[in-house]
Amino acid sequence: MSLLPQGSKISIESREGVRIKPTIQYFGKENTIVEQFGSPDYRLKIGDEYVVGIEYKTIGDLVSSIMSGHIFKQVNTMQKIYKDHYLFIEGDIDDYLDSMRYWKKNIYFTKKNWNGFISGMVQETKIIIIKDYDEALEMMELCFKKSTDGKNHCRVPIRKLDNPAMTYINGIDNIGEDTAKLVSDELELKNLNDLLGLDKDSLLSLKGVGNKTAESILGAIG
Repeated sequence: MSLLPQGSKISIESREGVRIKPTIQYFGKENTIVEQFGSPDYRLKIGDEYVVGIEYKTIGDLVSSIMSGHIFKQVNTMQKIYKDHYLFIEGDIDDYLDSMRYWKKNIYFTKKNWNGFISGMVQETKIIIIKDYDEALEMMELCFKKSTDGKNHCRVPIRKLDNPAMTYINGIDNIGEDTAKLVSDELELKNLNDLLGLDKDSLLSLKGVGNKTAESILGAIG
């Protein structure tokens, strides 16, 4: 028995490729719409209104998106359009980083970077981590149900995601939003690539940033 709200349909982005067929098989052809709309990857439609958005990333795709800052723009878009929104992450960050090291691939991304991203992003949207697409479909159905029961809407301020670097710094333990804004504005930091070029002298040159704060920021960047 389907948990979807009566009269609702699942909309999946046409670029999702191999995920389209299992989505149709799971939710039913009569309940699934394949269409081109960009971001996010999945939407729940009730009547004429799209009420829930889901951005779906594998670990590798997400790391690339964090580095470029694109994921912050995608989540910001969901915040503005949908009553409820989720970021689905498929995979394990430790397995991903281990595989990068095994194949000797250069990637300027560490576990500390990951923890900083997650701690900041959970303030902006709901994060669901799954092991594979079968589990993702089950979780989508549950999330769509809970998001439309009138009890579970995710309402967060639309602010920090306009600057991915600021969002990341604000997610570091004991770093407040004022400090994150000061650092990102004064040092003209826009994304994670900019953060990788930070040094202690630059941070200490800012009024209000002491040795402990500088070390916390640099430690979280890795």
